[in-house]
Amino acid sequence: MTALVLYACSHVGASQREGFVDELQSACDALATEIERHGCVANPGGPDYPTYASAMLLVAAEKLELRLDERQRQRLLDYLVESQIDQGEGYAPDAADFGGWDLEGGSDGPRKSTGTNISVGAMVSEALALRSNDQEKAALELYRVWLGKCQSLPGDGGFFFHAQRDHDGNKAGWAADADRDDLTRPLSYGSATSDGLRGLNACGEDPQSEQFRAGVRWFRTRSVFDRVPGFESSADNSWSEGLLYYYWYALAKSMEVMPRELQPTMAAQIRRELLGRQSAEGFWQNSSPRMREDDPLIATSFAIIALAILDESQWSD
Repeated sequence: MTALVLYACSHVGASQREGFVDELQSACDALATEIERHGCVANPGGPDYPTYASAMLLVAAEKLELRLDERQRQRLLDYLVESQIDQGEGYAPDAADFGGWDLEGGSDGPRKSTGTNISVGAMVSEALALRSNDQEKAALELYRVWLGKCQSLPGDGGFFFHAQRDHDGNKAGWAADADRDDLTRPLSYGSATSDGLRGLNACGEDPQSEQFRAGVRWFRTRSVFDRVPGFESSADNSWSEGLLYYYWYALAKSMEVMPRELQPTMAAQIRRELLGRQSAEGFWQNSSPRMREDDPLIATSFAIIALAILDESQWSD
């Protein structure tokens, strides 16, 4: 939670952060206390979402120019690279999870992945893209290939959550015209497709590539902002509401790779939704507990990032 809030604060302007320098550094110091022991961001009792938290701290420390010594930064980078699912974890290059990241993080040898997913990969790739050393470049190249396993190509060009196509975490379900036991065609949806574009951008993919263009095309026919698109045929529509703040955040993070003609409308729609949902006390909160966005710290962090990115002067016509 501390890593997410600090990451959110790193997106707002310097004038808005003025007066909070000590608090931001204090948060960084708290997150760094277990790096020497665990090699990652961790609680005293052990890691908790270590891939997310370590990547968020790296990005926040860079953006906020916080005191995080070079040894600690390198430990975190090494941890993220070592956490990538590859031969070290006992996976062959043709395995679905090969090249991605899961929630579990690093290990000392072969292990069974909990399922590499596009959300944690988007966050880790953003952190690795801060450096241009060989190990980070190699990890991003593996991840670029992994992203292709989560994209509906041939198909609608959107992205789904897990490279394991039959994974229950592919939230929008599977193609309706498939046999009931055929779980090879997961349906793509808005937040995952946003994360797919974020990941491609972090990997340095050519915006004119078919992967990029297909992902952007997915949004051209799905200009929906009051819910997460892609769940229209799903039997469980609670995802469409439960992922809402994450969707706005992820879509804002992918805005720079959207075609210029789409940016003003998309930015204005997201701002309208967020400004209309802010509480009188200043925070945001999802009515759905599906993805813990009913916790104001989580929903507010996503809202702050989206609003900071979608500053009106940058994305207006």
